[in-house]
Amino acid sequence: MKNAYMIDSSHENRLRKSGLNSTVLMAVLSFFTLLSCLQAVPAEAVVQEKDAIVAINLGYGYRQDEFDWNIAGTTEGTDPNILSELTWEDLVIHQVSLGARTLTIKGFFLRGTFDYGWIVDGENQDSDYSEDDRQDAFSRSNNQSDKGNTLDFSVGAGYAITFGTDYFSLAPVAGYSYHRQELTMTDGCQTLPDSGPFPGLDSTYKATWQGPWIGVELSVALKKINRYLHAMELCLGAEHHWATYEATADWNLRTDFMHPKSFEHDTNGHGDKFIVGLKNRLSEHTTVGIFYEQQQWTTQRGVDRVFLLSGQEVETRLNEVNWRSNAMRIEMSIAF
Repeated sequence: MKNAYMIDSSHENRLRKSGLNSTVLMAVLSFFTLLSCLQAVPAEAVVQEKDAIVAINLGYGYRQDEFDWNIAGTTEGTDPNILSELTWEDLVIHQVSLGARTLTIKGFFLRGTFDYGWIVDGENQDSDYSEDDRQDAFSRSNNQSDKGNTLDFSVGAGYAITFGTDYFSLAPVAGYSYHRQELTMTDGCQTLPDSGPFPGLDSTYKATWQGPWIGVELSVALKKINRYLHAMELCLGAEHHWATYEATADWNLRTDFMHPKSFEHDTNGHGDKFIVGLKNRLSEHTTVGIFYEQQQWTTQRGVDRVFLLSGQEVETRLNEVNWRSNAMRIEMSIAF
């Protein structure tokens, strides 16, 4: 934003669905082919051995994210109602995960997950407008975002209701989560006005979402469908999150801004997470699985606070922040 932040972005704030690429889809098909070739284990092995008390999970995931935010010209949301808008699209993230889960003791269980991801590809756009509703754009840059990282941490507790069977359970769960995205802007190219590439762009935007959540888990053992599929388990999950949102940015080419903290964002938000997975038991204590996760988060109106080199602080309205994520994960679990 020339007026407020410089280095630009575009009115295409609407997040479009991020599909998994053909490589990932081929990996999914290969995984199911592998499952069908595994030797079937006894039906009794669908249930964890009674003396096992905890399961450790290790996984790798491929993830695609979309992220955007925009601000108004004043704290009242006017002059114009959208002054500057930043979008990050097609963020490709390789992610490793570590998790632990206690096996049910009279129905109760604890679980925790930790995920760390590396951003290896992505695009950024920064746009500025002089009129309401994204009209009369006067500055725009299209930049790369092929660096950065993500971190996700969640803990929770639940109670599994089995309805008198070992092959079906429904569990209400609740917990607390923390999510961080460190996004970048490099390889700047000014497209409005069309002056082309410009050197030195290395700006960062670091966002965090944290707060409580509630959800539900459903687990169904797929027994005796055929000789290959009687050791498999279908897993479904849904979570609703409430979050405190905070972000800090370093706009490195703005000589009138403070560094490394050029401005900050503060507001509250919420998000929804959906999970579907299929697991296959290789032995009484070892399981492999494949999971698809989708998350969608948004915020309410908040504060955009700029720190000028002169020592002044200037505030305007943060209109909204949006984050959408799709991930495919392969996981191995070992029970002790």
